[in-house]
Amino acid sequence: MAGNTNVLKWNMDHGHKNIDTTRPWTLKPYHELECPQLKQIRTEVIDWLEKNIPDYKTKKGFWHRIDYKDLARKCPSILEWCKFIRVPAREISIAILTEAMAGKGVPLHVGAKPLIIKINVPICNTNDVYTEWYDIPQDVLNGLPITKNPFGESIIDLDDLDNTVADTYPRIVRYEMSDYPIIFNSQIPHRVVVGKNATFPRILISIIPIKDPVHFLGH
Repeated sequence: MAGNTNVLKWNMDHGHKNIDTTRPWTLKPYHELECPQLKQIRTEVIDWLEKNIPDYKTKKGFWHRIDYKDLARKCPSILEWCKFIRVPAREISIAILTEAMAGKGVPLHVGAKPLIIKINVPICNTNDVYTEWYDIPQDVLNGLPITKNPFGESIIDLDDLDNTVADTYPRIVRYEMSDYPIIFNSQIPHRVVVGKNATFPRILISIIPIKDPVHFLGH
């Protein structure tokens, strides 16, 4: 396997033997990554938010496209870590879950193509908030309409499945972020569910790589 295998923490194994980027549902949902720089990343990101998005604790919307070049300059630990895991970053965005969004969480969705993989880095208040991935047959997904995400990118419209997905399709895994960034498969339908003991705002940074580092999700 390529990359810094000594810094990787494998945790999901669904028996997939081959890496096939044309069939993203055969890849694992997520993979935890060691991050020696996490404490510094958290400090730098919160400082950047305080100075550049002072209303971030109550800001509407979950995903926020930002001046990621400025963020990278002011938060050098992010790119230092990307170099450490050998995954160059193309873009960085910020995900903020506020208390006003707690009841709904983040509905079922998939990421925008062509990339399959994204990286989420926990910044604060990730306890008792869960990402759930669901095993929805590809023929069902192929029959759904296409919509636009908040960034104007085309994605599958999963809104009609969100309320019933837990009763209709198998849940692959339910994951609570803590002190590890994750590299994850954004093409498997997933949603964010908020527990009753969650605190806010829950903040992540999301890194879009230049190329899909699929070796993290294969074998």
